[in-house]
Amino acid sequence: MWRSVLTSSTTESGRVVFASGGFACTEIRPVDIEAILVGPRQPDWAPDYPGAGAAICLQTMRVAVDNGLWAPGRGAFQIRHEGTVIGEFSFHTRPFDGVVEIGYGLRPSARGRGLMVRCLREIVAWSARQPDLRVLTATTDPDNVASRRTLARAGFELVHADDVGCRYRCVLRPDIGADDND
Repeated sequence: MWRSVLTSSTTESGRVVFASGGFACTEIRPVDIEAILVGPRQPDWAPDYPGAGAAICLQTMRVAVDNGLWAPGRGAFQIRHEGTVIGEFSFHTRPFDGVVEIGYGLRPSARGRGLMVRCLREIVAWSARQPDLRVLTATTDPDNVASRRTLARAGFELVHADDVGCRYRCVLRPDIGADDND
């Protein structure tokens, strides 16, 4: 049985940061979007970061900011492993009745080593400590076998699958939300 070893959860310079076992997830603030998308490469980025997934994530965040839907701690985060930025994850929407969809992306240079499984487990552990969250959901393409396997290994259960997508969920608190089909 996996057990979280979340070592810290802080707010640093107005950013949510949580860290564990060589991972750190650092909140991306609205002021960071342009610097990541078009600014100079940073020395702590993986050679293939940012990629198309980061661009989509940050452009979606920009739309949320522009429409007044962004909230601190409920946007996008950079994922660092051993000090190197290897990807990102985001809350796609504000929580509705405690349910929120997440998305994630890992650069090809960091794939195939179980890093995203470990990171998702820490995201789950951090999310379980948030009073406004009770269920995380994630949707992936049916053909994306690696992502489907990653979600399952991280503790998400498949709740719906068709030719358009596969929807997973992770109940954060067993006492609530376990019986509804979020």
